[in-house]
This record gives sequence, structure tokens and C-alpha cells, in this order.
Amino acid sequence: MNLKLKRWQTAEIRIEDSSFTGFDDALYHEFYGVFTHKESGTVLKIPGFYYGENVFCIRFAPTKCGQWDYFVQSDLLKEEKGTLTVEPYDDELDIYRHGFIKAVLGKKYFVYDDG
Repeated sequence: MNLKLKRWQTAEIRIEDSSFTGFDDALYHEFYGVFTHKESGTVLKIPGFYYGENVFCIRFAPTKCGQWDYFVQSDLLKEEKGTLTVEPYDDELDIYRHGFIKAVLGKKYFVYDDG
């Protein structure tokens, strides 16, 4: 799967697998999306979850612009891989212009990822 999106916006990767018989079968299955930023080599491993009705999901918000290659790491699900092409966000929402909100050690307030 190849997707185009903006920095900090969420990509959703869905994997359908009819071999699972329901929630109980899927509940104990761990799987991950492994995302690698081509230019910097940054690797992020994102856990997935059971979405329902034999659909498994990974949600990923890219932290850098450029190309991200990904694959699904799983011993049970079918192989899934692709590329995300990420461009700068060019609209008005601060959360997408500045990134995630985080706490900073020793500070009493939150900051955006870009400072």
C-alpha cells in the first residue's frame, strides 16, 4: 500500500485476515508496524490492535517529512508492506503544524514537539 499524507496526520493501515475466528482468537496476538524514515534512518515500531470483524489495524503519525517504508511484523498475519510519502502540513491546526504535545522534565507546562 502506498499513501500520501501530511506530517503529523494519522495513517491507518488495515489488514483483513479471515483465519481468525473472533475477538478471543485475536486478543492474544501481538503485531507491529515497523516504519523506517528513508532519509534519516529513524525506525519506529508501532503496536497494532484488533479492530473487529477480522480486521487488524495500525495507526501511525509520521514525525518527519519524506519517505517512510513500512512492513507489518507478525508471525500470524499475512505480509503487508508499503510506502508513505509525507509532505509538510500547510494548514492552520497547531497540532499538525507543531507536532505532538509532550511534557518536559523540570517544566510545569506542555510543549509541542518542535519546541
